[in-house]
Amino acid sequence: MSSLNGRSAVVASTGGVYPADGTSVQFDHTFSTELIEDSGVGWTDVNNATDGTGFVVGLVPLSVNSEMHVRGVVCFAGGYATVVTHIGFRLYRKVGDAAWAEVTGANNSDSATGTGCMLSSQWGSPASGRMRGPTSASFAYVDTPADSSSSHKYTLYWRTEPGEPPEPQLGYNRALNCAVAASYYYAPSEMSVTEIFHAPS
Repeated sequence: MSSLNGRSAVVASTGGVYPADGTSVQFDHTFSTELIEDSGVGWTDVNNATDGTGFVVGLVPLSVNSEMHVRGVVCFAGGYATVVTHIGFRLYRKVGDAAWAEVTGANNSDSATGTGCMLSSQWGSPASGRMRGPTSASFAYVDTPADSSSSHKYTLYWRTEPGEPPEPQLGYNRALNCAVAASYYYAPSEMSVTEIFHAPS
């Protein structure tokens, strides 16, 4: 198993002999220092470009019974507006040529007092007058393949409370519209997917 420039290096079975059960057989990784601003209104992709430039990982499973271990670290920040205190991320998957679809199993459940998501962050009280600097948080999820013939790509979508247009309210790998933004430390974001092989039935 190996990776080159963030793309998959496939380790396939030969001669009809399957890999050992529980073996890591495929891996894909992306490492991102891209700086992005977003309004934060509604669930939107961080960058779901599938041409190698987006915050996307993917592979074609060798078995429909395999496990797809998706994990990563994302660096983000909220905007200056006083209404922005909550930020959420959800995991999305694209199978073959289908549209991106939310992986609902990665979320906590919606409730009367909140919205379910995979990763969340909250900075203090709106009365503070501005958001804090960038922070990094990790995430992980074990997915099940839809089939063993289509590419399975993964990315993140995010949102916050509605801001004050047109001011950006979400920052990826950066801080936003703050007089001391230059003094913050910015970390990269990364994501990977590993196939843990389980033989087809």
